[in-house]
Amino acid sequence: MEQGIEPYLKESLTKEIIIRDLKALGVQEGDLLLVTCAMSEIGWVEGGTKTFLDAVLEIVGEQGGVLSYAFTPLYHLPLKPEDARLVFDRHSDPQAGSFVNLMMHHPNAIRSTHPSCSYLGIGKAIHKILRNHKPSSFAYQPSLELTKVKNGKNLKVGTIQKMPGTVSIHPTQNILKLKNRTLGKYGVNYRDENGKIKLFKRDYVGGCSRGFGNFFTPYREAGAVCEGQVGNAESMLLELKRTIEIDKAILGRDPGFFFCNDPFCHSCRVTWDFSPESPVYFKLKLHLSKLFPALTRFFR
Repeated sequence: MEQGIEPYLKESLTKEIIIRDLKALGVQEGDLLLVTCAMSEIGWVEGGTKTFLDAVLEIVGEQGGVLSYAFTPLYHLPLKPEDARLVFDRHSDPQAGSFVNLMMHHPNAIRSTHPSCSYLGIGKAIHKILRNHKPSSFAYQPSLELTKVKNGKNLKVGTIQKMPGTVSIHPTQNILKLKNRTLGKYGVNYRDENGKIKLFKRDYVGGCSRGFGNFFTPYREAGAVCEGQVGNAESMLLELKRTIEIDKAILGRDPGFFFCNDPFCHSCRVTWDFSPESPVYFKLKLHLSKLFPALTRFFR
């Protein structure tokens, strides 16, 4: 075994170890957690993803709950025939990993009916939130609801780099009415409560999230985040009631604070009302960089 390899790699991780690590991170009984988890980052867990989910549920108890994204694709409008045949319902496959796929089949889980931004949840308090998350709802309404309660938290296990930032940023964008120019240009068919197929048009855009890590430093300075490891995975626990206040203060001053550093990111550079470039300039820049790759460095 090479020097520097984490000791957990020498042994499998038991449920007891996962519980210990989660509690050390700050997870408590009664917490309402929105969880993003990369099981591959944790290490070899006895019993796999089920052990991790069971550990989280055991800690939060009956008064707490677990929530996760179960997002599904949107397609450019008008829908092509092959896209029109894809109809969202509660059983549609989410764009997620093993943790969300396991939650899909948990006997106590429910799924909200928002066609593109559905959530999965376990726990009585979570069920109350998800029952009201429908096609007419704000896409990230469950995340917004978690920011209103003292025990609403975002647990990130092995996803700090893959899914940077916290779940309070999208609700903040909506509260501040930050405008994106791609509204209404994408959608998906869905089946309503009566079984009728309808068209959902996207009415909210969160945009690129690669720059959401810009908020980590302000969160740390405000003491709104606890950091540690769960197994081998770098992990964070963020208090959403505090992070949303930080988000509102920052984005109120600088709405583009969440933009990433990629000069060829169309979402950040062009699509927002406060994006720094015009569509014409962006297309010209992109065209020139393809014709003359050596120019690429001058756009950074």
